[in-house]
Amino acid sequence: SRCNTFICTCGSGPVHIFSSGKHLVFPVTPIETVSTIGAGDNFNAGVLLSLLEYNILKDNLSEVTDSLWEKIVKISEQFSANVCKSLFNYVDRGFSASVITKDV
Repeated sequence: SRCNTFICTCGSGPVHIFSSGKHLVFPVTPIETVSTIGAGDNFNAGVLLSLLEYNILKDNLSEVTDSLWEKIVKISEQFSANVCKSLFNYVDRGFSASVITKDV
C-alpha cells in the first residue's frame, strides 16, 4: 500500500505529522534562541538519522507507531535546538558525537 507521510514544522510551534491517515501533533520544548538559521535543515537531519537508526524504510513507513514518531520528533527537535543556541548553522561536535552511534 502507498503511504504518503508529511512532516510539518512550525518554528517554535508544534510539529505535525500526517501519515497513514493519522494527524499527530507534538509540542516543541521552548528554548533560548540565538539564531534560527539552519534549524529546519538540522531538524531534517535528525529525521533522517532517526529513520536510519530505527531501520525505517519507504516500505515500512506506514507501520511507524505514534510512540516511535514521538521519539523521531524528539531527536529531530534536539538537532534543531542545538543549532538555534549559537550563531553557527550546524550542530556542534560534542552534540553530534553524543547522538551518532556506530550502528548508523
